[in-house]
Amino acid sequence: MAISRSEDLFSLIKSLTRSDKRAFRLYVGGSGEEKDKIFLQLFDTLDRCAELNDNAVKTKLGIKQSSQYANAKRHLYSKILTVLRVLKKEKKSTIKIREYIDFAYVLYDKGLYMQALKILSKAKSHKAPCRFFYISSIFRK
Repeated sequence: MAISRSEDLFSLIKSLTRSDKRAFRLYVGGSGEEKDKIFLQLFDTLDRCAELNDNAVKTKLGIKQSSQYANAKRHLYSKILTVLRVLKKEKKSTIKIREYIDFAYVLYDKGLYMQALKILSKAKSHKAPCRFFYISSIFRK
């Protein structure tokens, strides 16, 4: 991950509210997998830092290879965005509509056309300012 990407991750972590951080810890800590512990340790370490210092973070976590550290940061960034998407999906109707459209694509690819149409009708019924853009984007493809 380039320096600017490290800064992106650091600023994303610093922008999280207490409830966002709690939800992330529950999401990652609840899986119980060993590989997720490094993400949680990296998250906590970056959250406690006043300013970004990659070398100090790598030393604190005991990471020797730069590629391992870059992969951990990339996956952490992705996991944080995933948790934020889940948290915001009920508040933002456009996220929910996009999720319905994604589900419809999956069902359509599986040959479950009627189920895909049902999901699309749910997407149409949501009130959103840009729903016509999303719905019409499906029918153009």
